[in-house]
Amino acid sequence: MAVAFTSGGLRVVFDTGHHLNVRGDDPGSLVRVWKPGDFDWSYRGGIGAMTHLGADSP
Repeated sequence: MAVAFTSGGLRVVFDTGHHLNVRGDDPGSLVRVWKPGDFDWSYRGGIGAMTHLGADSP
C-alpha cells in the first residue's frame, strides 16, 4: 500500500510490515524501491516514477 500526502510526503507499507516514509519537505531526498523482474519505483525532488518490469510489460 502506498499513500501520497498533499504535503509531498509518501508512505509505502509492505506486506512484511515494513514502512518506508519520505518527507516531502526535503528536495534532496532520493528513494528507490526495486524488485528485479517486477517493478522499479523511485522518488527524487518531488517527482515519482514507477516502471513495471514484468514479462508482459511493453
